[in-house]
Amino acid sequence: MTYTALIPGKAYDIAALVPLEIHLIETPVMCGFPSPAQDYIQKPIDLNDVLIKNKTATFLFIAEGHSMVGEHIPDGALLVIDRSISPKNGHIILADVDGEFTLKKLDMHLMRLMPANPAFEPIVMKEGMELKVCGVVTHIIINPYLSYVRSVRL
Repeated sequence: MTYTALIPGKAYDIAALVPLEIHLIETPVMCGFPSPAQDYIQKPIDLNDVLIKNKTATFLFIAEGHSMVGEHIPDGALLVIDRSISPKNGHIILADVDGEFTLKKLDMHLMRLMPANPAFEPIVMKEGMELKVCGVVTHIIINPYLSYVRSVRL
């Protein structure tokens, strides 16, 4: 068996899609009082169908840094990115700016890439700068115990 480490800032193609079926409970979960949700279990869903619309154009990327925390993208979040989607104003994109990857919100009106953290400055596109949109973020997968997991593995 081969294991591939997911390294922050590196992209990973999605290889063979083995169905990953998990039972979906269609009743929303209340964040206050318990709900007898086990009475409402529905048919299994395949997470590949939910997370990936275009297999050949989709890849995974791990977020690194804190510039997008206001968009619920913490350091270490796993991002599902689809390069077949045409970027629109307001999309969160993986961009290559002058040979460096960055994850920002696209502002097509003012030609800039916006962080989601006031501690960071926008990237204003100027003459001579090269911007390549590598894909649009379609899903953000967050491990709520990420900081604990990282501290244990170090």
